[in-house]
Amino acid sequence: MTAQVSTLEITTMAQCSVRCTICPQNALAAAYKGRHRLTIDGFHQALLNTPKHVRIHFSGFVEPWLNSECTTMLSLALEKGFRVGVWTTCVGMKDWARVANLLLCFKAHVETVCVHLADGVYMATSQAASDTRGSFIHALQAGGITPELYSMRDTSTHVDRAGLVQIGKAPVRHTGPIKCSYSDDYSHNVILPNGDVHLCCMDYGLKHKLGNLFEQTWPELRTHVIDDIAIRNHTQTDTICRKCHGAVPA
Repeated sequence: MTAQVSTLEITTMAQCSVRCTICPQNALAAAYKGRHRLTIDGFHQALLNTPKHVRIHFSGFVEPWLNSECTTMLSLALEKGFRVGVWTTCVGMKDWARVANLLLCFKAHVETVCVHLADGVYMATSQAASDTRGSFIHALQAGGITPELYSMRDTSTHVDRAGLVQIGKAPVRHTGPIKCSYSDDYSHNVILPNGDVHLCCMDYGLKHKLGNLFEQTWPELRTHVIDDIAIRNHTQTDTICRKCHGAVPA
């Protein structure tokens, strides 16, 4: 994936019960006031307002498969011709065989699959969850997809979600003109179950709402980003980017 690929991360639920150590769910719970789960109708409306060049990533602020309709959403995105990515702990993925089969059948449209391994602290570590992860990984490998395995224990790869969690690295506070090292045009955004779209996967505190994809189109949201966040990162000091390890001098 290049830095300039437009991406919409799908948050299928309002809260996550997996409790990964790198995930500031308390900040999300305090800030979010919308519907608890993303519906198929809502997801379909979001896709209608999103052009095909935008990648659909099943990740967001929670484990996607805690929503029992996540696999149906994945199927809908693939059938409509979107390229997709999957980031999952496999917790809640009771239909892992169907998920694997979908990804293999639409292999040309699958950007990446990343499986998060248990952190050994809070993240669900039941035998059932472990078995699901193993079966899912094996099925993908047998079909020609090699998933990326992300170790929650390897703190060198962790980020502090713009200062919301402690990871053993010194916090940052950028000054002067800055930009995002992951996406120069701030086009890696996150949708919530109520349709609200926020700046990025660091914005668990929901400080930067861009609009609502149930009511607006992706181009309308993009105009807001260009006119607001990018300018403020050059001239002001109140964006979450100031505390993000992913920010670099502009």
